[in-house]
Amino acid sequence: MVKINLVCVGNIKDRFYAEACEEYKKRLSRFCSLCVVEVPECVFCGQPNERERELLLEEEYNRYRKHLKGHLVALDAEGKGMPSEDFSRYLMERKAQGEQMTFLIGGSHGLCGRAKEQAHLRLSFSRMTFPHTLFRVMLLEQLYRAFMIAGGGRYHK
Repeated sequence: MVKINLVCVGNIKDRFYAEACEEYKKRLSRFCSLCVVEVPECVFCGQPNERERELLLEEEYNRYRKHLKGHLVALDAEGKGMPSEDFSRYLMERKAQGEQMTFLIGGSHGLCGRAKEQAHLRLSFSRMTFPHTLFRVMLLEQLYRAFMIAGGGRYHK
């Protein structure tokens, strides 16, 4: 069974997002061993300038870097987009190679350059901006969809 780590900057406060995540974690349990790690987001009073923003991102990186194991996929709006079928193939190739995977969701200011450089894949779901808690649900759903596609399940269509 493939091990998938989900490293998230920030936590889920809204019950409906937490319930949706729990539902997808339950569904995924038959396909993978899923570990979710949350690290605190750095808070800045006001709008940080570019230098302050980079310092915040570096501090967050220092909080989560020890959790970046195996094949790293950084979720990044500037990354590569792919349809669900391609994502499924990508995931199954890693699984076939016995690779542990880590998916990294940054905080409200994104990811630092070191995290992006370390990633094997920078993956974008869209150029749009989403709340981090909603995006976590979206990622879990796409992981579930990827396994269903690979298994020929009817969920995908």
